[in-house]
Formats: sequence, structure tokens, C-alpha cells
Amino acid sequence: MRDSATFHDLTESLATAEPEVRPRVFDAFVVAAWLGLANVPAIVSHESALELYELSDVIPNAVHMTVPREKRGQRPRSGVRFHTLEHPPGPSETRRVSGVVATNPDRTIVDSLEAGTQLEQIELAVPAKHSIAA
Repeated sequence: MRDSATFHDLTESLATAEPEVRPRVFDAFVVAAWLGLANVPAIVSHESALELYELSDVIPNAVHMTVPREKRGQRPRSGVRFHTLEHPPGPSETRRVSGVVATNPDRTIVDSLEAGTQLEQIELAVPAKHSIAA
């Protein structure tokens, strides 16, 4: 129950935080969620990766992680959403950002679009990704 309250408090804080503070608060929460999955090869993805890269102003409803399909029986903790794939992103589709492994900007945009992220968020992300160094 405490995890749910904490994630709810976080999303409320993100919605009202000053723009320069918001990414640092979210990054810390994502890092904590990712580190909590040390036994699962999790990759930060979808809207959570959009936020880590500051590609849009989406406020994710959970920390999105892509995991191998064989880990689908693993229960994520509250505030974490698993996306399972038979073939998770490989090294060419990932990079380290804010201390965690995340899908690269191109893969992040595709995953978010396929998952139903609002089109206006995707439209913000496409030109913004060009400002990220390779």
C-alpha cells in the first residue's frame, strides 16, 4: 500500500513541480524502480524513457520497463508496469541515461506510439530527439 501512495504522491508532485525540478525527481524514482529489479534484465522504456530523455512533457502513470517474455510471471512492484517482448531491445537499441539502461530515443518513440501514447506527445518527441547527442 505504501508503494502506491508513494507513486501517487510522485505523480502529483511531477504535475506541479517547476520544470527544472521535474526531471530530477522522476529520474530518481526511475532509478530506484530499476535498481529494485536487479534480478530482472529490465530496460526503462515507453513513456518513462520519453521523460528521462526529456523528449516530451508526458507524465507517465507508472515506470515503464521492458522485460524478456520469460519474465512475464514476475510481478512488478506498485508503480511499475512491465512490457514483455519475446526479443527485448538489443545493445544497438539501448543506452545508459541517468544511470539506468533505457531504450534509445528512436526505439522509445516507436514503443510509445505503439503503446498508445497521445499523438501530441509523440509530435513533441520527434523533433526533440535530434537535440540528443548520439
